[in-house]
Amino acid sequence: MKKGRFIVFEGIDGSGSTTQANKLADHFTSVGVKCVITAQPSKNSVGLFIKKFLQSKIKISLFKEKELALLFAADRLVHYSLNIKNNINAGINVICDRYVMSSLAYQGINLDIDWIRNINQYAPIPDITILIDVDDYIAKVRRENRHYSELFDDFNFQVMVRKSYLRLSKQFRCYIINGNGNRNNVFNLVLACLKGY
Repeated sequence: MKKGRFIVFEGIDGSGSTTQANKLADHFTSVGVKCVITAQPSKNSVGLFIKKFLQSKIKISLFKEKELALLFAADRLVHYSLNIKNNINAGINVICDRYVMSSLAYQGINLDIDWIRNINQYAPIPDITILIDVDDYIAKVRRENRHYSELFDDFNFQVMVRKSYLRLSKQFRCYIINGNGNRNNVFNLVLACLKGY
């Protein structure tokens, strides 16, 4: 049986990675291609704990940056084992909103990036990674229009994360697409990345 593809979307908050992941899942379904859509942090126990922390529902002073990076790495391995690997082996495409590159881009701002690589070394490499690059101010407006806020929403921090993503893109096998346009135009760029796969 042919394995499914593991497709990851990356980008700063407000890049549209979640929107494009959902659009791709809808597209696959409409053309009869089996797929599942998921995200990190995951919906497993560790991932839900991280999500509460990011939305300030857990006392932030309980954790330092290294502990948070370790939680992300642990959630990633559990998530892959429980929700990603079996689907891929069954011939189902898995679309994931964020993966290892996200940890390197975000946690790598204040932590040693080689240490972050090391704690994520057992996370399998995706077949396709699509980095959606968005102008800093466009992403800011999009974040402000959401119905929630998160720990890393600070504008200056997101500017640094964007720069980090672009540096990392030279080391990762990834497609970089312009996410400044409307969601349908951006999705056409997503589909162009998948030609030949």
